[in-house]
Amino acid sequence: MPASKKPRKQYRGGVSAANVKLRAQPYKLHAAFQPMLDLLNHIETTGEVEATDKGVPIMRVFGDSEYYEMAAAIEGFYDVFDVYANRHGVEIDTGPIKRLANCLRTSTPLQQSHINAARHCLHELREIAGDMRAGEAKDLVRTVQIKYEIEALRA
Repeated sequence: MPASKKPRKQYRGGVSAANVKLRAQPYKLHAAFQPMLDLLNHIETTGEVEATDKGVPIMRVFGDSEYYEMAAAIEGFYDVFDVYANRHGVEIDTGPIKRLANCLRTSTPLQQSHINAARHCLHELREIAGDMRAGEAKDLVRTVQIKYEIEALRA
């Protein structure tokens, strides 16, 4: 058989980073969930929340020099999972995190039961996020960002 007629190996494209499950990329899960867990730990140990002069609760993510409004950050976090639940037709209970954000937005005192429920909910959401593909997670975040931009334009 001449060299030009030899059977060739079929080309298989490289693995796309978007198709890798987040469980295989623990640093991404850590980057997404650790600020929320740190926030709960801080509230639990000190019993205090940092706030602006106007009384808006704020937080600073470790390694970042900027402050973020706590309630808005938490709302964006659970909105991602609400969009995921709608797309996949599954039931995801984000209620404890919603209650936490609502308490922070309305300056309602937090109870230990709120913190425990939110922590348990975060662990469940982390398990769900571990089964997401990286591209899907990025798309969910982008969808929520677009939603907030549209709401800002309407206001």
